[in-house]
Amino acid sequence: MNSPAKPNPQPLPRLTGNEAAGAELARAFRAKFDLGHAPIKDVFELVHTALGVDVMSMDTSPDEHGLSMINSTNDALVIAVATTPHPMRLRSTVAHEVGHVVAGDLFTGVGLVPGERSPEEIRADAFSRHLLIPFDGLLARLELAERRSSGQEPSVVTEADLSALVQEFEVSPAIAAVQLKMLRLIGEHECQVWRSVSAKTLAVRYGWLSQYQSLVRDAQQPRGPQTLLAVSVEAIRGDSLGLTEVARWYEEDVSVLREQLADAGIDDYAGTTIATAATRRDGTSSEAPTDDVPAPDDGWDDDAPLFPPSSPAAEPDAGS
Repeated sequence: MNSPAKPNPQPLPRLTGNEAAGAELARAFRAKFDLGHAPIKDVFELVHTALGVDVMSMDTSPDEHGLSMINSTNDALVIAVATTPHPMRLRSTVAHEVGHVVAGDLFTGVGLVPGERSPEEIRADAFSRHLLIPFDGLLARLELAERRSSGQEPSVVTEADLSALVQEFEVSPAIAAVQLKMLRLIGEHECQVWRSVSAKTLAVRYGWLSQYQSLVRDAQQPRGPQTLLAVSVEAIRGDSLGLTEVARWYEEDVSVLREQLADAGIDDYAGTTIATAATRRDGTSSEAPTDDVPAPDDGWDDDAPLFPPSSPAAEPDAGS
């Protein structure tokens, strides 16, 4: 393994262009919501509470990452991302889409094509990196801030340091390496070498594989839009929405959802015409329904891709 480059203690880099624009949006976002430079653990929950924007994840093609959508009638926003066995990629995809939201890209009328290296996409990439692993947070984690401000030479940045950043900030090695290079803590060669290392490899080498596996399980689990699902509970109570439909959104058995609602004290809905078969994710049932009332047709195509077939897939540079 090549020895890491000797760091060059310089002031924080002066950024330009779309990189600077994305970094400033991320700094302002963190300042507005009092995030400091600490790691963001649940990016779904943060986006929902801070921006009032729902984030949902769904099973789809491995080549599809995410997109932001706006309802032209009421300007309601939702971010949709694909489930994946690469948890760091999922987080950076959500953060990338948030970059489009806070920049107002969805209101400009300019179409955004996934994977296209337009100024808007480059700025959103920069926003994602600086939101998830800000310079100040990186320096603090490696205890380099004091040495940098005093002009002392910091210690050599090692692969163990890279692992610590990936583990704490839950970003890919590629994203952490780019931030280290921009701070002139590693050189171009080390950046390219570390960009090719996976988060799983670092987790195995440095003893946090159990944590990584937990992140993988979470990233593979579909997650419904919180606002819509909260409204759906009220709709169930008013008998204007069936359990079968909501169970599909949760990707849960109808009988299990019924029990969960009852445990939460929600058992005063009518629900008398709802089939009680335990519908699995593959569409089969574990028991016969108590009646033959079919689930209403909501017009949703379960086989439709997250992105149109003609759209190029987003660049898989967010790593694992």
